[in-house]
Amino acid sequence: MAYLHRQKRDGVWFLIDKSVRPPRWIKLGKIYQTEAKTVLARYQIDQTYLRLDLQRDSKITLKELADDYIADCQGRKGEYTVSLEKHCLDKLCEVYGARQINSITPREIEQHFSAKGYKPTTWDFKCKVLKRAYDLAVKRQYLRTNHMTEIRKPKREELPPRCIEPKVIEKIFKQMRGRVLAYYKLLYYTGMRPSEALRLKRMDIDLGQNRLVVMKSKTKRFRVIPIHEKIVPYIRQLLESSDDYLFPGMLGEHQKSMKMGLRRAVEAAKIKEGGISAYVFRHTFATQVLSKTANLRAVQMLLGHSRSTMTERYAHVLNDQLKEAVDTL
Repeated sequence: MAYLHRQKRDGVWFLIDKSVRPPRWIKLGKIYQTEAKTVLARYQIDQTYLRLDLQRDSKITLKELADDYIADCQGRKGEYTVSLEKHCLDKLCEVYGARQINSITPREIEQHFSAKGYKPTTWDFKCKVLKRAYDLAVKRQYLRTNHMTEIRKPKREELPPRCIEPKVIEKIFKQMRGRVLAYYKLLYYTGMRPSEALRLKRMDIDLGQNRLVVMKSKTKRFRVIPIHEKIVPYIRQLLESSDDYLFPGMLGEHQKSMKMGLRRAVEAAKIKEGGISAYVFRHTFATQVLSKTANLRAVQMLLGHSRSTMTERYAHVLNDQLKEAVDTL
């Protein structure tokens, strides 16, 4: 006998099997009630589908795993990220959807990606999504091991970070207003990561000392960044219109609105360069500072890199200075 149970505090569904002693509690995750009922019906027909003590891999198909994975991502990841991963898995399911997940080999996936002619970055993204889905299969005990970790990736050329000319950035700034302008001014004159700027609080700003503190960084470290005089007026405006966060509201919604603001400004400025994202402002900041100071350590500290190898990607801007140094001999 098996039945469903939903925890009220976090909305997690469990399948409880009372046919054994002690009863088995099988975690299904945060899924819809209809999905939970479907799993219960399958379990009652074939208990190997979700048994905890699997003697063999279950019979779940890639399409079923993909649906399970996307349902698990809902609420945990941003809407845009979920849509990208769903599109990626849907494309794979067009070819392998009816196949059992334990029957699909890494070599088949490699051949499929190669036949599609995917670029290394696209290949890498699709591999990561598939591995995450198979990680969930291991967690739910549909599989014993994640064999998709064996997918080989093509070597890709390490290109320097994308940056643009300061005059192009000024054209973009002229088409921006309000919080969008303040946000991208912060990125350009501090080199912060986009998510770090959106998490800034009043307590992180010290206009008396002309500095701001980044507390929640990607590397889980805090760092101090001097405040450029050109962004002081924008920071004052943000402080006047906010109680706690400089950009109050949901992080995901702000990211979406800021991206749209940048896209409109680029179109209004009639800039034909493609691929201008929020990170371009950070990369341009690093490139400009390094070209004027030739101090890799300073740039590393300003950007918050835990390893100097990350900062060395910007070292191509020092080529002219190196030539000038040799010419002085």
